[in-house]
Amino acid sequence: MDARQRMNLVSDSSLDKVFEQSDDEHQVGAILEERQDSRTKTIMHTSRLFLRNLAFSCTEAEIMDLFQPFGEIAQVSIP
Repeated sequence: MDARQRMNLVSDSSLDKVFEQSDDEHQVGAILEERQDSRTKTIMHTSRLFLRNLAFSCTEAEIMDLFQPFGEIAQVSIP
């Protein structure tokens, strides 16, 4: 890289803007946390947890064995 290219690189003011963080990113993070909190509250209120994308070979007994350490399991249903 020659001196002229380095000089253009250093004097380019757009480089300073690359590392600026907008307030919108903080707001998006807060919204995601709020959604996560509402989901957790719903699960705690209804005491139901829906699992998706399970393998077809997954059995009710396997699910009970995996979740038993976290508390009492009243029902497991695989349609």
